[in-house]
Formats: sequence, C-alpha cells, structure tokens
Amino acid sequence: GVRPMPVVDALVASAETVVPAEGPLFGAPPEEVGVVLRWLDRPGTRLVHCDRPWTSPAFAAGAWREWLARAEAGRDQYREAGH
Repeated sequence: GVRPMPVVDALVASAETVVPAEGPLFGAPPEEVGVVLRWLDRPGTRLVHCDRPWTSPAFAAGAWREWLARAEAGRDQYREAGH
C-alpha cells in the first residue's frame, strides 16, 4: 500500500553514481549487478522507473565473442609453447 515514487525518489537521491566504462556492465561492479538481477527475478517485483527500457537480451555476451576467441587462441599458443 505504499506509493512507490517517493521511495524511488529517495533511492535515486542516495544512489551511488556509476561512471560509465567499457565492458559488459558499463562500469558497475559485478556483485551489485548480481544483487539487482536477483531482485528483479523475484516474483512480485515491479520496475517503476528506468532511464532506459529494461532489457535482458538472450545473447548479451555475444558482443564479447571476438575477445573470447582471441583469448582462447592466446591460451592455446601459450600451451603449445610448452608452458
């Protein structure tokens, strides 16, 4: 029975600023992203405000395929060199 927007306003006013950075989480700490995701996945959770539309794309990690391929190739070369 609590109106959500005063609570949202208070949370936004006290929220930590995340400075955008490269990577799949855009600078947010993985632990905090995990906490938010677990909360969003709970039954009965409502998302009442979002600056951008909330999305959870099925292939979100797809953008990192090229990086992964390079990392795996480097690992394989390292192993082939006898390390």
